[in-house]
Amino acid sequence: MRMKWITGIAFLCLVVACMGCDQQAKLEEANKAVVMGVAEAMNNLDYDKMSEFLAEDYIRHCQATPEVTVKSRDDFIALMKGFEGAFPDGRVRIDMLIAEGDLVALWGSYLGTHTGPMGDIPATGKKIDSEMGGVHRLENGKIVETWVTWDNLTMLSQLGLYPPPAADTTMSEGK
Repeated sequence: MRMKWITGIAFLCLVVACMGCDQQAKLEEANKAVVMGVAEAMNNLDYDKMSEFLAEDYIRHCQATPEVTVKSRDDFIALMKGFEGAFPDGRVRIDMLIAEGDLVALWGSYLGTHTGPMGDIPATGKKIDSEMGGVHRLENGKIVETWVTWDNLTMLSQLGLYPPPAADTTMSEGK
C-alpha cells in the first residue's frame, strides 16, 4: 500500500513538472514571435508596429557602435530612421532564433543598398550583406534589452571603404 502511495505522488510530481515545461515552452515560442514581429516591423518601416514590441524604457547595447546610445524605445526608432536614410531598402534577415527563459538569441544579416549618407560617410551606392548576432531580453511580451553586434570591417569592405583609401601624401612631401 505504501509503495502505491509513493508511486502515485511521484507520478503527480512528474505531471506537475511537465505542465511547467509546457508553459515555459509556450513562453519561449511567444518570445520568439515577438522578436520576429519587431524584425518584420523594421523591414516594413512600420514604426508604430515596432513600438508594440519594444518596452518604453528599452535599452540597446552594441560594441560595434559604442558612440550610439539607445536608452528608450524612441531612441531606437530614431536610430532605425537613420538606418532607413542610409539604406532605404534595408532588411533584417533572421536565420536562427533560440529561446531560453526570457532570452531570445538570433543570428542573421542586415542587407541593403547604401544610397544615403551614413553619418559623415556619403552614399556609395553599394550593397551590403552583413551578418549580425544578438540577444534580446523580454518582460511581459516586450523586448526590454538587446545586445547586438556585427563585423564593421566586413560591412565597410562591402561598401568599398576598407581598407581606407591611400592618404594623399603630396601635401606632406611639399609638392
